[in-house]
Amino acid sequence: MDTILYRIKIYRPTVTIKDLAEYIGRDSDTFRSQVDRRKAKLSQEEAELMKEWIELRIKELVKIKLLIDKEI
Repeated sequence: MDTILYRIKIYRPTVTIKDLAEYIGRDSDTFRSQVDRRKAKLSQEEAELMKEWIELRIKELVKIKLLIDKEI
């Protein structure tokens, strides 16, 4: 269970608009402001990077869930 809790601790702070902005190569403050105003426009390349980033986050959640299932 300690491994699961540790992975959750590491996972939690990585799911932020700031982290997404850094991943796609945008200024985080400007991007966050655009998202708040629903004015964020992404290029095709940025959209692909965002898709990749989300898939990585989902894969990590699945790993955590599998560890929990194995523990139970």
